[in-house]
Amino acid sequence: METNRQNRRRKLIVNKKTQTRMVVTITFLPILGLVAATLAVGFLTGKVLDEARQAEVALPTLSPLFIALFSFILAAGVVVVIQALRYSHKIAGPTFRLVRSLKSIRNGDLSFRVKLRKGDELTEIAEEVNRLMDWLADHPPKGVRMIGVKDSASKVVEDSEGLKREFAAMREG
Repeated sequence: METNRQNRRRKLIVNKKTQTRMVVTITFLPILGLVAATLAVGFLTGKVLDEARQAEVALPTLSPLFIALFSFILAAGVVVVIQALRYSHKIAGPTFRLVRSLKSIRNGDLSFRVKLRKGDELTEIAEEVNRLMDWLADHPPKGVRMIGVKDSASKVVEDSEGLKREFAAMREG
């Protein structure tokens, strides 16, 4: 149970732009449907009340029924938004970690592993990035010394300038 607490996100919004776009995209159609259902229930309830007035019949349970339906529709909308936010965490969080990891790799640092939380999406990409770092550690570009990679004397190399130059040359060529 303690490891679960250590693995929790500390922030509700990890990547505001991405998460906002995801939540809006995921919730747009369901919310639109719920709004249409609310309008239909309101319209039909109004018609029933008008018919009851014309027939001089009292319908005391109609108002509570309308309130119950409206409450259900509102609760469904809240659930849709909360679920969309939860799902966006499973993508935006790993995306944030992967981008940060790729920046570290670009700077020559291979001394870490990309670790995602249980249930996160993009685990295949994280595993592939870790395999890429292992491959780079075993097959460094010529003349490049990377952070976190042991050299022939089994000491950690701290110079990443060669890797930066190598990646710059790869981008230009």
